[in-house]
Amino acid sequence: MVQDSAEACSALGGKQLASGDVEDALNSFKKAFILSKNGGVKVEIHRAMFNLGAALVAARKFTEGIEILRSVLNFERSSDETGDLPLEADVFYNLGLANDLQGNYIDAIRCFDTAVQKYCSGHHDAALVAGIACHLAKMYVERGEYSQAADAYGMAAKEWEAVQNLEQQVICLCHEASLKEMSDRSVEATDIASKTIVLCQKLPQTDSIGKLYNELGLIFAKCQKHSRAEASFNLALPLFKRDLKSTAVVRQNLGAIYNCLGDYQASLLHHESAAEAYVRCGSRSGQGQCFSNLAYAYTQLDNIEMASEYYLHALQAAKDTKDSSDRWQALEGLGTVAFLLKKYDRAIEYFQKALSAFGDSDGQSQNRIVAKLTQVIELKMKRKTNDSGCKFSDSHIPQEPRKNAQQIQLNDEVIMTSPSTKTHLYGVPIKVTKTVDPRKSNEKSEATLSKKNADADDSDDDDYHGDDVISKQLVKDYAKKLEKTEDEKSSDEDKTLSSGNEDSEDDDTATDNDQRPSSTAPLRTAPHLPPQTTTNDLQAQHH
Repeated sequence: MVQDSAEACSALGGKQLASGDVEDALNSFKKAFILSKNGGVKVEIHRAMFNLGAALVAARKFTEGIEILRSVLNFERSSDETGDLPLEADVFYNLGLANDLQGNYIDAIRCFDTAVQKYCSGHHDAALVAGIACHLAKMYVERGEYSQAADAYGMAAKEWEAVQNLEQQVICLCHEASLKEMSDRSVEATDIASKTIVLCQKLPQTDSIGKLYNELGLIFAKCQKHSRAEASFNLALPLFKRDLKSTAVVRQNLGAIYNCLGDYQASLLHHESAAEAYVRCGSRSGQGQCFSNLAYAYTQLDNIEMASEYYLHALQAAKDTKDSSDRWQALEGLGTVAFLLKKYDRAIEYFQKALSAFGDSDGQSQNRIVAKLTQVIELKMKRKTNDSGCKFSDSHIPQEPRKNAQQIQLNDEVIMTSPSTKTHLYGVPIKVTKTVDPRKSNEKSEATLSKKNADADDSDDDDYHGDDVISKQLVKDYAKKLEKTEDEKSSDEDKTLSSGNEDSEDDDTATDNDQRPSSTAPLRTAPHLPPQTTTNDLQAQHH
């Protein structure tokens, strides 16, 4: 009868938490723990503690929640006991979420990674694992660890493939390819992007797929696979018939790729069309980039007059938008045009202005302009000292290369959607209401987990044993603490874990029902209740 009451309290707590009543849910789980402890069945006690730990995390009582959750990992079943214990993977999942909400990202990554490995070691919910992998990838991106992020997206893609969710699979593959290119793994990036193109063509050809084609085209372009980039952009273009801005972006990208391929007439057509579209949708920056690309094409066609005119238009657009990157590129182009017209003083002036316009641009571009400036100055000096009257050859001065990535501007404004993940809960769905982004919180870390080892259960125990880990005695102490609190509180008082001074002791204690925590994913709870499901999006930002 006691255990029936404990399960009833747990069931009630699950419903309350799912509806956003965090404080009421927390009190229900406390009662369930007390009743379980009175029943003396260890399995039931630890299931109740697991749910209580999850509820404490939901209530932003992170220090206590993490401590309770750690204790579950130390439980040893007696030989005569039966029943399901909370999955270790679920415990690590909740520990990861608790650390993530506190801003302990290193510990959160360790716990999420361990959770994924433990889920994958047996029969598991592929959608859940994919969601955790996507969230891991996002955390890696925020830390600048692009290679690890790429691998996490690769894992998510495999999980989506296992449940035949092709749409989510291609999104994750596209993220993986993009991050591998950023990690200088261009061969892998190209292979994955090529695979993704094929898979995308099996889906309904919507504007969302068009965004993926555009993203894949950018990846091919950065990997110097210009023919594949052209094919990808051409697949994207007809999918944006009603989206003027996206059409302009794809046409600009097509024009830039035709510049790289040496098809300058095709480049002119696409850039002129893109520039007109940008005017209609009010994008001065996009228009200016098209002017710069048009000028480059005219330079290659030896129409220096038109090149000069378009570089001047590009420079004005850069001034209007205060874009330093567009400005130095236009100035570099004007310097090149002045050199081709043998106006060396003007070329020197433009190259100097281009160098002064640099902000955080890459050093390779800066070095290229310095080399041009140096050689133009040297040429000018040699001309002044040449008394022979012979014409001096300009052939040793490097002119604009036919494929200059700095002068051919791709537009990556059309960004693909992030993978949305349906997280199917096993047991009581613990979901937290949305308020502020926890990453913007000023809360300080209070719990540090030791280095994880996911290879064996024994090693997991080693990770969490020590003076800072809850012991068996804590179960008794914690139950007494709760029983004392239950006796002392009045019916109209707020229901809290300890007596009324707890809020002043812990910074992470929730003091207002209106200030409920936000979460990237639902907490996991013990599987002793009927399974329920919910959904939640794990947003993964493309860098």
